[in-house]
Amino acid sequence: MSQKVFFSILIPSKGGENYIENVLKSVLDQEFSDYEIIIGDNNNNDKFKIAIDKFLPNPKIKIVKQTKTIDVTSSWNACLNNASGRYIIMLGDDDCILKNSLKKIYEILSSNNFPEVLTTNAIGFYEGGSVPEFDYYAYKPIFWNFKKYKLDNRLLNEKEKKNILNEIFSLKNYLPLNMQPHIFSKSLSDTVEEGVFKPPCPDSYAVYSMILRAKTWFINDEPMLSIGMSKKSFGHYVNTNKLDQGKNYLGSFVYGNYHFVPGSLLNDYLIMILIQLRQNNKILQNKKINRPAYLARQLFCHFENFAKGNINFKTFIGFFLKIKIIDFAYLLWGIFDFSLYMQAFERLKQLFISKRKINQDFVKIEDENTNIYDFTRRLKL
Repeated sequence: MSQKVFFSILIPSKGGENYIENVLKSVLDQEFSDYEIIIGDNNNNDKFKIAIDKFLPNPKIKIVKQTKTIDVTSSWNACLNNASGRYIIMLGDDDCILKNSLKKIYEILSSNNFPEVLTTNAIGFYEGGSVPEFDYYAYKPIFWNFKKYKLDNRLLNEKEKKNILNEIFSLKNYLPLNMQPHIFSKSLSDTVEEGVFKPPCPDSYAVYSMILRAKTWFINDEPMLSIGMSKKSFGHYVNTNKLDQGKNYLGSFVYGNYHFVPGSLLNDYLIMILIQLRQNNKILQNKKINRPAYLARQLFCHFENFAKGNINFKTFIGFFLKIKIIDFAYLLWGIFDFSLYMQAFERLKQLFISKRKINQDFVKIEDENTNIYDFTRRLKL
């Protein structure tokens, strides 16, 4: 393992004993073989050890063992610090690589003069009961709509990278905030002072830290991965309003001097990431966070929680008691963000039409006994 390989595939895991076999199988059945697998065993149980022991000994697999539970960011950093690959691929224990995708990823990198970052598309895989909208298995054929932002299948130019960075300070993300679609060079991540992964959301911090530094960033719209949503995913806890469990999962909590308001934990975490980006990068120190955009999004999310029955009317009205006087003016200003309110209207319309109706972006999987590995090996894209 001391010899440098092309890909280091990082799989940090906490509580993934029921999923880890699928992601390992999806890597080990690839035609491309110049890789190593770094499994981050975050103080897991005996069932997890039994699951990974099925694949050992294997010179391609390295275990980074923690005897005490650490937070998600520390687990990611521990895996990255043990990686020797030229490029890094990050996978969750409930994700997988699509069939023969490692070879395709290598060919895309090679044919584009090895950019510092390659962002690919993915498919989404949803375990039954992982989201409140439906209780059966489903998949999303296209995880991210690059065409919406006119970013598909080419190198980003400097103007586009600058615009992507500017827009995130208005809470508009043109790139996936998940780490999985972003394959990045180890040499690039090493240039990020004090580490590329920072809490509370190490993937979001990494993406925007690297877009500040990367000279070459290629977008490919073809799905190469399947990003899983299981009943142990952070997204599951957020979507089902189990916020304390979500915070415990990440090992991160909302803190700082920013005046946070009720709404979505994800928006609060993104604000924390933006504050850290400003603190750690001189070029961003005078960058302002768009508070009207934050307040408008939080108000919509708060109302959505009320409409879903997650909070009562008294709690909903409490939103307006917790904001500052100037925030009322900011909220009125936020209304002029027409695209935000159109998106909010569409989501609320779906909510009121049917709470159990599957979104048109998702496809029901008829086989209730499937898993992410078996499904993706049968799927014809």
